[in-house]
Amino acid sequence: MLAYFAYLQAILGPLMPFLRAELDLSYTLSGLHFSAFALGMVLAGIFTDAFAARFGRSITFWGGGLGMALGALLFIRGERIEITLPAIAGMATFGTMLVIMIQSTLSDRHGLQRGRALTEANLAAGIAAGLAPLMIGLGERSAWGWRSAIVLAVCCWLCFILFARWFQILVPRAAAQQSETRDPVALSSHLPQRFWLIWSGLVCCVALEWCVIYWASTFLEDSVGLSQNRAAVALSAYFVGGIIARFAGSQLTRKYRIEHLLQVALWISALAFPLFWLAGNVWLVLLGLFILGLGVANLFPFALVAASAAGHQAADQASARISLGNGCAILVTPQLLGIAADSIGIDRAYGIVLVLLVLAFLLFRKAERLPPSQL
Repeated sequence: MLAYFAYLQAILGPLMPFLRAELDLSYTLSGLHFSAFALGMVLAGIFTDAFAARFGRSITFWGGGLGMALGALLFIRGERIEITLPAIAGMATFGTMLVIMIQSTLSDRHGLQRGRALTEANLAAGIAAGLAPLMIGLGERSAWGWRSAIVLAVCCWLCFILFARWFQILVPRAAAQQSETRDPVALSSHLPQRFWLIWSGLVCCVALEWCVIYWASTFLEDSVGLSQNRAAVALSAYFVGGIIARFAGSQLTRKYRIEHLLQVALWISALAFPLFWLAGNVWLVLLGLFILGLGVANLFPFALVAASAAGHQAADQASARISLGNGCAILVTPQLLGIAADSIGIDRAYGIVLVLLVLAFLLFRKAERLPPSQL
């Protein structure tokens, strides 16, 4: 189910050139779809805890998947931006409810091994996200068009339900928790400075990752000169690199500290991005995109584990703020990149990614250097 969510989330980037051409949208209006998805994530992060407490994890889990499927079907039926934007927001709201249940269930089930569990679960998400541009390209070449790639995801969701019912797979109930105040100020006071530094770096990582995913197809089309279909398929290079990186990362977390692995992922990303951004030659750009996938794909899983560890004494609060930070990053940054692209071109606007990489590096380094009294 995490793969299902990741596929539908990642598919927005490679399909955007087709939607932009069909609806005659500017970069800014195209970027509103990414912002609508992020807004849905923020909304879900606010109310999902209360919803699950009232109706239970199972309803929240399967209801979130259903809502995401219905939003996806509404999106592909929409012929105006007034329909596609609310559809995307609905997809994200219900889909994030599903993801929150996945993360909390894994955390309860695996306890101290939650870091490994979350990293390995994100491997499945990376594989599914990698299939998204490929399915868009294959769908566009077929008689059914690019929309068939979304219909495929809805069909997979139906199969998941049948599979779960057939084998009687139940969503575990929440582990017993101590009662705690709901005052946001009181809750945030439990989280140490180290958490907030890692949280800020994580927000930068999420922002740069989705700037790449959402706008790379458009960059390949407008700046490198690929056709719409080839640009969508070429984005697979990024996701292939991401799949390899997440598989390797899931193994490396068993041997090395997550902070060291996070620094390595940042350095790989920082070395690969200029090659992708400035090379000009198609093959060098694709090589840079592949290596960028090797680095960026593990930034969020590693930062998630580091932030969860830093805030482990107030795990619910830490998890909620991580979800809200993710949504805010996706809400603001791709839209800013779209506005900048309308003004100065997509090639110059992509420099935002480099700025985010530098900020993330500085924040994580500062968190590592905190004295024990401030951890």
